Amino acid sequence: MKIMCRRKYLTFLLITACSLAYGQDAGPGVVEINHLLSEKSFIKANELYKTRKKELPAVYQCYVEASLNNAFNRLPESESMIDRVLKYKKKLPDSLMVKLLEIKKDNTIKLYQYKEAAGTINTLLKDYSQFLTNKQRDDLKNDFALWSALANTPAQTITIKDNTILKIVQDKAGLKNIKVTTDADSVDFIFDTGANISTISRSVATKMGMKLIDASIKVGAITGKEVSARLALCEKLLIGNMQINNAVFLVFDDADLAFPQIGYHINGILGFPVIEAMKEITLTKDGYLTVPKKADHASYVTNMAMDQLIPLLFIKDNPFTFDTGADNTILFRPYFLENREAITGQYQPETISFGGAGGAMKYKGYKINASLDIAGRKISLKGISLVTDDMGKDDGIFGNIGQDVIKQFQSMTLNFKSMFIHFQ
Repeated sequence: MKIMCRRKYLTFLLITACSLAYGQDAGPGVVEINHLLSEKSFIKANELYKTRKKELPAVYQCYVEASLNNAFNRLPESESMIDRVLKYKKKLPDSLMVKLLEIKKDNTIKLYQYKEAAGTINTLLKDYSQFLTNKQRDDLKNDFALWSALANTPAQTITIKDNTILKIVQDKAGLKNIKVTTDADSVDFIFDTGANISTISRSVATKMGMKLIDASIKVGAITGKEVSARLALCEKLLIGNMQINNAVFLVFDDADLAFPQIGYHINGILGFPVIEAMKEITLTKDGYLTVPKKADHASYVTNMAMDQLIPLLFIKDNPFTFDTGADNTILFRPYFLENREAITGQYQPETISFGGAGGAMKYKGYKINASLDIAGRKISLKGISLVTDDMGKDDGIFGNIGQDVIKQFQSMTLNFKSMFIHFQ
């Protein structure tokens, strides 16, 4: 009983302290929901909000709905809630205003409103700099260079003329490629839902007639190190029966996308902005990509959300990133914390290494066998990497789902309208 009372007392103190930080009228509901939002637990946050909504002051309701609408890709609705907050005489606390403006930045990027994205970043740096860490300020300055360089760029559009069925070609590195075409040339590009933005090598951008934009951007590699990139605009890109206009690409020097030790180089990568525009995609085990002319908005349970430009798959309501460009699933620290006793009792710690454009990085972790419940099936994975270091992350992502999971199903459909991932 003493332990239980102490926990209740500590919880009370925590909620009281957080409520004071959010404003006297915020209430414990805001604290609990905001904690779930910060952990990317959008499914749980949505369910809790339904039960606690009436407890929240109107301005906090708008904040939560702006966050959830952003996560579930309802961008105009999110923008509407943000506009409401900005019109309230009684504003949110500065800490939540920073988060709200970060959401607005994300909305405008996904809506291809690059000038407005740059303006929102400028507001963050000008009016809220004291509430940002040095790293956040540096990242925002880099983002400002990117989106301000695109300020006068037309919005991306897509025309889906008919159903598209494309054969996926596996390259030398085992990555899935599809053919993309411009008026100048046709080239195989990697199809990668885990890529924040589409990428291309400088020589291929020139060969395909893309318009280079004068900007220098620092881009984080998988190792956490940075490499330099420029920008390019593809005014017309053909993929099957689809035409994408004004697609933006990061341009890397050829050497940054080459792996001479295995005689391999990357031409380009189709990333989230192009893939999301398709609204619904199906990848099959026998190697095809299908995009319907009209997306099927069937009432599958919502199990997908967006963490900025990265899709999240929820397994037992826990968030996992979802990357069709990754061969193997990787588990992160939140998974370890939830399963610590079973893992430490069965496995010995190991050093986990990752390689990327910037070199190799090593982390503490384990090699474990794991089981994940997906689409009513128990998926068994053997010898997968579990990283127990936080890898510089401050969120609640449990892991990254790769091809070793996808291959255990005949097909997988991602729908960015109704926000579901359906496995068969």
